[in-house]
Amino acid sequence: MQRRELFRLGTLTGIAAVSASLPARAMPCRKDWGLSAIHLTALNLKPEDLAIQAHRAGYSAIGIRINPISKGSVAYPYKAGSAEIKAFKNLLNDLGMRVQGVDGFALNSFTDPMQFQAIFDTCGELGIKSLCICGDAPDKEKFANMFGKLCDMAAPYGFRIDLEFMAWRTIGTLEQAYELVKMADRKNGTIAVDSLHLYRSGGTAADIDKVPARFLGDIHLCDAVRTPPIDMKLIQILQVVKRSLKAQKRSRHFS
Repeated sequence: MQRRELFRLGTLTGIAAVSASLPARAMPCRKDWGLSAIHLTALNLKPEDLAIQAHRAGYSAIGIRINPISKGSVAYPYKAGSAEIKAFKNLLNDLGMRVQGVDGFALNSFTDPMQFQAIFDTCGELGIKSLCICGDAPDKEKFANMFGKLCDMAAPYGFRIDLEFMAWRTIGTLEQAYELVKMADRKNGTIAVDSLHLYRSGGTAADIDKVPARFLGDIHLCDAVRTPPIDMKLIQILQVVKRSLKAQKRSRHFS
């Protein structure tokens, strides 16, 4: 499968090196492998500037952050039908670029998907391929139901919902993400595999072969150091504390 092959070739240097302060350099890439520069690579750049710099560096697409992943964090929202989004689409067309996906969604079992309807309208107008979420699942069944509703909302617009696992969250491994997308059982419900999070959570490229191709979404190639800056034991403790706090919150809510 191409995604698996691309992941194994993820030792390409400078795969995330889009920066306004660095000279642009074209990258060799197979024509059937479209590389997208994710916004976190240069979050200080507005989407328009990111598109220009990514184009100069040889990418065919970008990922943008249109929703703040936490309160007060950087995001560049667009409103469907606005003059701003039309101008952005015109720029993309002139450059021969596209928006592969959007991110900036840290969700949990109790998230109400309907709060993102306006964002989905924007995503539909941009013609994205995937919307990437991460999060915590104190209640697996409720999270799977919530994830399924997101997929149902995305289906009319033609994009996927990619669930990305991160070692410090309760959805911290490829196996945990796979379990949840299987529970949701939606054709457009897939997993985003980031090389950093895969290796830091104790996984390897071989683990991807255990996941059916239909459950694999975007592959993120990250050139960060492989050794995590935080000890895994501390991450596991944090996960336990998070689950405990969630349980206490639910208990107060129903008492």
